[in-house]
Order: sequence, then C-alpha cells, then structure tokens
Amino acid sequence: MSLYNSVEQFEADVTLAHLIVHGDENATAETEGGPVDSFAKLMAELRAAVGDEFDTAAILQRLSALEAKPAPVPVQTVAASRALVLADASQYLAVDSAAAVTLTLPAQATVAWPDNTEIYIQQIGDGQVTIAASAVTIITEETLTTRKKGSPVTLKRLGADLWTLFGSLEAAA
Repeated sequence: MSLYNSVEQFEADVTLAHLIVHGDENATAETEGGPVDSFAKLMAELRAAVGDEFDTAAILQRLSALEAKPAPVPVQTVAASRALVLADASQYLAVDSAAAVTLTLPAQATVAWPDNTEIYIQQIGDGQVTIAASAVTIITEETLTTRKKGSPVTLKRLGADLWTLFGSLEAAA
C-alpha cells in the first residue's frame, strides 16, 4: 500500500471513528467488520430497553431512601432498663445484664419515629429483655420477652404507634 493510500485509509478510519463516537441516535457506521452503531444510538437503545423492563422512578426513589438511612454504627451496650429513644433507630442494642431489663417503646407523640424504623436487640446477659409498650401497639406471635441468653429480636415500625416484634421470643402461654 502506498503512502497516499495509507493516508486515505487513515482518514476514512478517522471518519468512521468520529461517526461512532459523535454520531446521533440514528447513526450507524459501516465498517469492514460490519455495521457499528454510534454511542448515542447504543445509549438510546439501552435507555429504551431498561425503561421497558424497570420502573426508573421507583429505582431512583429507592436509591434516595438508601442514601437517607443512617450509617451503620458500633454495637451499643445496654445494662439497665430504659425507654427507647430516637438515637436507637437502626441501632444494635446488646443487652448485657444479670437481671431482667425492660426497654420501653414510647408513643409517636413522644418520639418522632421515622417510617420503617428498625431496632435490633439481643439478650447477651443472663437477664431476659422485655419490650414494654407505652401507648403503642406491638404485634407479635409470642410474648414481648426474649427467650434466653443469645436471643435476638427486632422491633419494626409499621405505622404511627404500630410496631411488630419478631425473633427469639418466649412462647406465649
């Protein structure tokens, strides 16, 4: 191939590359290996395919919710009975006491619990943990007391003054 032909081929290749990189949503470059769509065309097709399969608004809403959640924190040790507070939301409370401990769940009017609040509690001492309801309803299939040492339970807010408690709980009579 002569120098002149090499320069012509190089110019043709640059033109094709320019079309692939900078072409609009309808551009396709004809190459020796076959047709190659422009990046804009590929992105438009991807957006159309993803839009048909996924609810983009719902995905963005869930991503925003994830960003708003508090960052994970170290285990918080609880050694005595007390009321639960807003700072306990999304926390892991390790209850370490030889005697029984009562954690009181206050009403929405007292603590502005955010939607979907969860509080993780585990009895790590010998004393059982009881969740007491203060003007709230706690739904559970068993009692409001941990079963034994090592028992983990989770409080989940379902709505204003409506919670569920599940995990390793003492059986109801």
